[in-house]
Amino acid sequence: GRPARGFAIDPEFRFTVGVDLGVDTVRAVVSDLVGQIRNAVDLSVPDGIDPFDRLGLVGEAIERVLRPLGIDISRLAAVGVAVTGIVDDRGRVVLATRVPAWSGVDIATRIGRQLGVPVVLENDVNMAAVAQHHAGAARFAGDVVFVNVGEAVSTALILGGRLHRGHNFAAGELGSLSGTSLREDVSPAAIDRQSLLERADEGDSAAEAVVDEYVARIAQGIATASVVIDPDLLVIGGALTGRKDSLLARIRAQVSGTVLRISPPMIVSTTLGTRGI
Repeated sequence: GRPARGFAIDPEFRFTVGVDLGVDTVRAVVSDLVGQIRNAVDLSVPDGIDPFDRLGLVGEAIERVLRPLGIDISRLAAVGVAVTGIVDDRGRVVLATRVPAWSGVDIATRIGRQLGVPVVLENDVNMAAVAQHHAGAARFAGDVVFVNVGEAVSTALILGGRLHRGHNFAAGELGSLSGTSLREDVSPAAIDRQSLLERADEGDSAAEAVVDEYVARIAQGIATASVVIDPDLLVIGGALTGRKDSLLARIRAQVSGTVLRISPPMIVSTTLGTRGI
C-alpha cells in the first residue's frame, strides 16, 4: 500500500489570547495552537477610569503580551475576554453590578471592532470553572462546582463535562443572595492582601469572628449546590484563597456539618492560582 503519512499542527500558525478584564487588574495570556502559554502580562486598572475606556485596556494588554514575541495581532485566531457580571451566549452583558454601565451592552462586539479579531465574552467565574475542568483540579471530573470566594461568593457549574449557564445565564450566582457577602466594615484592600484571614489564623479574635461568620454564610450556599447537584467535587478559588489550607479547613468543617449524607462532598483548592480565568 501507500507509505503512511504523518500530520502535525503547526503551533505557531495562529495564536489565541485570554484576557481577564478584572475590576482592579487586567491579565492577558497568549497561547499557541497546542495550548502552550508563551507570555503573560498584568496591568493595573487606573482609579476612576470611564467604564468604556476600561475596554480599551484589553487592546493595551494584548499589545503588551504580543510585543516581546514579535507577534502581530493579525495572527490571532481569537480573543477570549472574561468580565464580571452575567453574560449571555452572544457576548452581551445582561447585568454587571460591579461596572453598572456595562449592563445591556454587547461588549464582545465593541472589543471585536477595536481589535479586528473574533472575540468571545464570558463571565469570569464561568471561565475559571472551564479552566479547572480543562487543565486544573477538576480535569478528570464530570460534574463540578467551582466556588469563587472574595467579598462575596459566586459559583459556576460544569455538568456532564460542559459549562451550565442556566436559562437566564445566571446559574451559580450565589452572590445575588442576601447574606453571602463580607461585612461592610471589611475593606476590599484587606481582602486583596489576604490579611483578614492571616489575622484570624494568628488569633485576632475580631478578624476570626468576621471570617467565621463569612464562612458560615457561604457554606450554606455551597452545601445547597452540593446537595442539589451531587458533584464529583467542589473547587475553591478566588481572592481569599491566599492561605488555602486554612480557608479550606474552615469551609470543609462548615459544609460537612451542614450536608447530612454518608459521604461529604470532596472540596479542593484551585491549582491554577490567579491565572485560572
